Amino acid sequence: MLEYKLNDDVTMRMFNTDDADELFKLTIASKPYLREWLGWLDYIETVEDSKQNIEGRIKGLIETGGFPKSFALMYKGVLAGTIGFNEIDRGIKCGTIG
Repeated sequence: MLEYKLNDDVTMRMFNTDDADELFKLTIASKPYLREWLGWLDYIETVEDSKQNIEGRIKGLIETGGFPKSFALMYKGVLAGTIGFNEIDRGIKCGTIG
């Protein structure tokens, strides 16, 4: 699994479907605040919705040639958030953060 250690407490790694429950809890807790920027939050109503979201992120690896477009942000081993790229240029191996 692709993982980057940012410091002793924080890592970024690829999502996996085992993250669905934690992602759902974070999504629901942050929905009122994040809805302003993330319209897709309105479609997350169950843990299964979060699982499908993660599966879509994993399937997206095919379209990007194996470059992940999103990562789980982990703080001391616990899911704390997510970060993603809007676009990835495979030629220069660069992405624009979204």
